[in-house]
Amino acid sequence: MRAYDWDTVRARCHDLLVSTRDAIHALTGLEPIVPPEQISQMCAIPLPRNVVPEDLKEALFSRYRIEVPVHALNGIPYLRISLQGYNDASDANELVEALGEILA
Repeated sequence: MRAYDWDTVRARCHDLLVSTRDAIHALTGLEPIVPPEQISQMCAIPLPRNVVPEDLKEALFSRYRIEVPVHALNGIPYLRISLQGYNDASDANELVEALGEILA
């Protein structure tokens, strides 16, 4: 981990996750559940209640080749984003753009 400066990688992933989460919030209007200081590289984002998790997951993969978990908990659909060292801003932007097209 030291050899790859993982502290820097983790911080970059965190910042990218927060900006992605904020972009999805702007798109959906739904408030993130957990404040940024309590997340690292993964978070769940609430989606509009009319979203069918299986349909969104399939659309993201079949149309955009984006694989991301989408599940419902207590009737609320959530998107679970996990960013790793190999992800960059273009990956996050593609997800946000795809969600914008699908959820429009």
